[in-house]
Amino acid sequence: MVDGVEVGAYTMDVDRVKNVMNACLCALNFRETGKKIPTWEVVIPNLGLQNATPEEIKVWQEAFGIFLRVPYEARMTGSPDVFQYAVGKVEGGHVYAMRFYRGFDVYGATPE
Repeated sequence: MVDGVEVGAYTMDVDRVKNVMNACLCALNFRETGKKIPTWEVVIPNLGLQNATPEEIKVWQEAFGIFLRVPYEARMTGSPDVFQYAVGKVEGGHVYAMRFYRGFDVYGATPE
């Protein structure tokens, strides 16, 4: 328990998770646009920055804020308890906000 909230710690293969999220973003974008974009910038804020310096954390938080300011339009999914997503249209492409199991957030944008 941290501040009255049940939390947990786990290890994961971050590169593998990013590869899977990249595949999800490719599929969502193809569904939305009919275009294949093979490579996405993947941001997973829930992974934390345990080894980052205060300066690195500040830079990361400012950069991540860009994703929070995008106006998104939610899409329907067959299992919203498992997967939800929303699409933000920006100049030059799309930004996607995905949520797995109502708590694991992933953002993706086309690399510029």
